[in-house]
Amino acid sequence: AWTTTPSNQNASKAYDFSYTVTATGADTVEYFINDTANFAINSGTGLITNAPTFYYPGSTYGLIITANYSGSNNPTTATINITVLETYNISYCQNITSSGYYNFTQNITYNGLSNTDYCIFANASDVTIDGRSYAILGNCSGIMIGGNIGWSNITVKNMEMNHTRYGVYFSSLYGGFNDRRYTIYNLTIRGNNTMETGIVLEQRMANGLIYNITCA
Repeated sequence: AWTTTPSNQNASKAYDFSYTVTATGADTVEYFINDTANFAINSGTGLITNAPTFYYPGSTYGLIITANYSGSNNPTTATINITVLETYNISYCQNITSSGYYNFTQNITYNGLSNTDYCIFANASDVTIDGRSYAILGNCSGIMIGGNIGWSNITVKNMEMNHTRYGVYFSSLYGGFNDRRYTIYNLTIRGNNTMETGIVLEQRMANGLIYNITCA
């Protein structure tokens, strides 16, 4: 069985793609994919990477992932889509109003009027915010998703948030609750004395995936 069910991914046209799937069983697991022209997978670790021919912005690649178990005739499979988005770099706090793959290029410090002022507002669908191991710092909150409009297919990953009140706040104020797809992973959120919560998911938002989160 899959340790974490594989999910759809957004990719940047400017940075190499990587995504790891894991399955567990009584026997040794070996991984395979159907599209070896555009992707490669490490058969032992489940690490999926792009081939040199990959990266056509606006394209979506369907990928069938198979986990074979030695001594068993019942493999586990999953199908995901990988969508290549336009790439934008982030070096300061801002509003995100269009689909894309947004990469941090440095730590961002923001001292707002209060600790509920957000550094990043994402008011669009089909957005990935990749911290690339950088951090949001200061007297503020981290990222607000969908504060002004409805949204879907949002990923936040690979970042730290230090001294923030809210780390990531997902709003459900605007309709289409059942279509709210989101993924949050590889986040470390360190609050100050007034921190209330690391991640906020408002009601009716069950269609998502959260893993590898540290709150301190």
